[in-house]
Amino acid sequence: MDIHEHKSLFEDIAEKYGLKNEEKAGEIADFLVTHPAGKVAVQEFAEQFDMAEEDAETFLKFIDRGLRYKEHVMDRK
Repeated sequence: MDIHEHKSLFEDIAEKYGLKNEEKAGEIADFLVTHPAGKVAVQEFAEQFDMAEEDAETFLKFIDRGLRYKEHVMDRK
């Protein structure tokens, strides 16, 4: 899936689950960064944010995609 389609799905999921505000963004960031295992499972994320696992997987993959882009492109400058 191309980046634009993936972003659109990400935005739709964020809207569907009420994640498009600073408070939820902070909760998501804290959950991802401070997870004791260092890696969050899709099922855990889905449970934490009360969402379908398929939506959680799409959401997390987009975040991962953005982080990989940042590492490979932006951090090299």
